[in-house]
Amino acid sequence: VWPQNSSEQRYLSKEERLRGFEVLAEANRGNRVGLQSLIFAVRGSGAQDGKAEQRMIKAMIPLVNHHGGDLALKGFAIELINDQRKPVQEFLRRLAESSTSPEVKAFAAFGLVANLNQLPQLTAEQSTLLESHLALLAEDFADFEYGAASFKELALPQLEYVRNFSIGRNPPDIVGKDIDGNELKLSNYLGKVVVLDFFGDFCVWCTSMYPYERQLVRELADQPFALLGVNGDPPERLREIIDEGKVTWPCWADGPGGPIATAWQVNTIPTIFVLDAEGVIRQKFSGSPGEALDMVIKSLLAEYKPSGELVSIDISDKANRSLTASQGARDNTLEELPRG
Repeated sequence: VWPQNSSEQRYLSKEERLRGFEVLAEANRGNRVGLQSLIFAVRGSGAQDGKAEQRMIKAMIPLVNHHGGDLALKGFAIELINDQRKPVQEFLRRLAESSTSPEVKAFAAFGLVANLNQLPQLTAEQSTLLESHLALLAEDFADFEYGAASFKELALPQLEYVRNFSIGRNPPDIVGKDIDGNELKLSNYLGKVVVLDFFGDFCVWCTSMYPYERQLVRELADQPFALLGVNGDPPERLREIIDEGKVTWPCWADGPGGPIATAWQVNTIPTIFVLDAEGVIRQKFSGSPGEALDMVIKSLLAEYKPSGELVSIDISDKANRSLTASQGARDNTLEELPRG
C-alpha cells in the first residue's frame, strides 16, 4: 500500500510493484535485498506475452551477472522447473555455464533438464541442450543429490535414451523373432521409410489404429515404406490378431515388458517412431498420432522420391484415429536472453 500514513493510500499496480523491485535491485546490486527483489520481479512478471518476457529478461540478466554465485539460486532453479515461459530455459542455461558456485551450476543444469522434460516435443536445439546438460549431471556434477538419488543416477538412463532414441539419432538395431520364430531385423529395412509401432491389443488407442494401419500398408505397398510392430501381448494373443487379419504387417513378438520395449525405454503405448530411409529417427509420437503421421510419411517419402511419384494417402477411417493420448507435436523454440 502506498503512500503509508496517508488518507490517499491505495494498492500499487503490478507495473508499480515490478518497477519498485527493479529500483530496489539496482540500489542493492550484489546483496541479498537485490537478489530477492530480482526473484520477486521474475515471479511477478506475469503470463507469457511479449511484455512479460521483457520484464523477465530485465530481471534475469542481473540475476546471472551480479548474483550468479548466490546459493539462493539453487532453490530458485528448482522452482523454475515447471515454468514454461520462454526465457526460463536460457536463464537456466546461462546460470549453469557462468555461476561461480559449483552447487548453483549443478542445480541450474538439473532445473534445465527437468524443465525441458516437461515439453511434449523438443526442437533439435533443445534436444542438443538436453543432452549436453544430462552429460554435465552424469559427469561434472555426478555427486550432487536431489532427494535420495545422485545426479549421476538420475541422469544416466535418460542420457542413454537421448543419445540413442531422440529425434535426429540412428537407434541401435533391433534383432528379434516374429510370432513364427523367424528372425526380424530393423536394419533389413534401411532404404525405406519405417513406421515403428510399439503396441498391444489390450490398448484401445492401439486397436483403434488397426484399420488405418492396414490401409496404410495396402496403399504404400509399392513405395519404399514399411510398417513394423513391436507387440507387447502374450504370444497366443499376437497369433490370434494376426490370424484374424487385424494385424497385417511384420511384428516382433516382444511380449509383456519385453526386451525390445525395455531397451527403447517405451513406457506407454502406442509409441511410434518414424525413421527415414537412412535409419534416422525423424519423429516420435506418444499416443495415437492422428493425421500428423500421414504428413510425416508423405514428407519423408518425398525426400526419398523427389520426383513426387507418390500414391495419395487417403484415409477414410479417420474417426478411428481421433481417440488420442497425445496429439502431434508442438513446436517449442528456445528464446535466448540478450547478451552483453
